[in-house]
Amino acid sequence: MIGNILLSIVTLLLFSGYLSPVYSQWVEKSSMPVARSGVSATNLGGKIYLIGGKNLNVYFDRVDIYDPQADSWDTTSAVNLGYARSDAACVAYGGRIFLIGGRNQKGALKQVEVFDPDSNHWQIVDELKGPRDGALAQVLDDTLLVIGGVDNEGVYIEKIEYYDIVNDSWKNTNIKLSPSRAGGLSAAHKDTLWIFGGFYFSPLSSSLKFSSAKIWAPGPELTLARGEGTAVVIGDSIMLIGGESASGTVALVEIYNIKSGTIEPGLSLPEPRAGHTAVTYEDKIYVFGGHGENPGNVFRSVLCYDAKSTGITEMIKPEQYLLLESYPNPFNSETRISLSISESATINLSVFDVRGRKISTLIDGRINPGTQQTYWNGLSDGHRSIASGVYFLRLRTENRILTRKLVYIR
Repeated sequence: MIGNILLSIVTLLLFSGYLSPVYSQWVEKSSMPVARSGVSATNLGGKIYLIGGKNLNVYFDRVDIYDPQADSWDTTSAVNLGYARSDAACVAYGGRIFLIGGRNQKGALKQVEVFDPDSNHWQIVDELKGPRDGALAQVLDDTLLVIGGVDNEGVYIEKIEYYDIVNDSWKNTNIKLSPSRAGGLSAAHKDTLWIFGGFYFSPLSSSLKFSSAKIWAPGPELTLARGEGTAVVIGDSIMLIGGESASGTVALVEIYNIKSGTIEPGLSLPEPRAGHTAVTYEDKIYVFGGHGENPGNVFRSVLCYDAKSTGITEMIKPEQYLLLESYPNPFNSETRISLSISESATINLSVFDVRGRKISTLIDGRINPGTQQTYWNGLSDGHRSIASGVYFLRLRTENRILTRKLVYIR
């Protein structure tokens, strides 16, 4: 009886768009020509432009063009930047690419360059009011905004600037970002802009949203405080990918459901990654570059996630449902894990830490339909005690992945 009620509730939520089921894999594509982190990227005319970036202390002025349909790179067509830089804000606006601020060997930058694909030319336009490193750029109500970041003194910037396209000039708005932040995970959907996490002296878990009403409002809390990740919009969801937390680089992926206003766990990256960038093309998410747990380990790799097949943009059939719960949670000695599945399947039920490392395998094999129970006592596969903190319980079937957060307190 209870199982039937739960199934009805889950089915209703799925068809109402209030659950974001996730299954599928991250797939590796053709590597970038040069390994780099802090690279900027945007989609213009069906091509993805990779701009600037750095590898250790080397800053790049190069521009590479990725063709997602052919999975190929063009390293010669686009002209280089006027200023080598990394961590610049980047956005396509009015059929052109705006590259804004960032940093190089000398510090934060205020220079703005605009790329016109028709002339294949970068133009230096009006500078920002001051240098901004780690700022965000988004287009809201057809207005280009630059938000947050830090200056050369390490001061977090509250003032928001907008670009006056008629007069080719940057102007301050009368709206401030408070508390300010740099390196946030930012995305815009319709008439609303979101900033998740970022840094204000230390990683933040808070989020803010800003609408055409010109008012900042609090959003949901991230599971883990972090910045220097990336956010992309798919349908009515925002995917929050990787980043840097107080404990290091993470592989964590979360999905913000715009309709319900909640954050659900997603399919983690294959390895921890921060300082990367991500772009969407035809319901696919492409993640470029960044660095691993060691900042000197800079990636060339490109990852692709097919969001359409995951159920983020298409609801799954109700017979494909899974239920995964644990009690108590938080726990300090043992937690009981209950899973319900509608059909016989080969599954893997494992526990991972926030960096995506497997801690313990609880079930690995074929199970019958119905409700199953198992327990986890806070030990690793090597029967070692683990530290207190946040962990993730991940149930994988042939075509689904479901993740739940666990909090272990010793």
